[in-house]
Amino acid sequence: MASDIFIPGDDLEQASQSLGSIQDTIDIGTGNFNFDLAFGSSGRMRQAAGNFERAWKDGRTQLKDQMGQIKKGMDQIVDGITQTDNQLGDSLQGDSSGQAAGGGA
Repeated sequence: MASDIFIPGDDLEQASQSLGSIQDTIDIGTGNFNFDLAFGSSGRMRQAAGNFERAWKDGRTQLKDQMGQIKKGMDQIVDGITQTDNQLGDSLQGDSSGQAAGGGA
């Protein structure tokens, strides 16, 4: 039934904005973090950190692309909800002014 449908437009919009923020900050790389200072210039920890950074670089690109696709879908849903809501509101205004929706005499 239509009365059972709930679309959390505000929540989707907020989630989309959050994904956008994550996309903007996900490119933090080794230029912003001093591995040598944190782990020393050699050793297993430094090597593991370097290996992670190289692997993360590849994964970060894929993740950023996938987040972009999800964000685009969320934005399309929010836009569709807004358009439908506006159309329904306009049709109700037409009904309240004594004009039947869909016209006809």
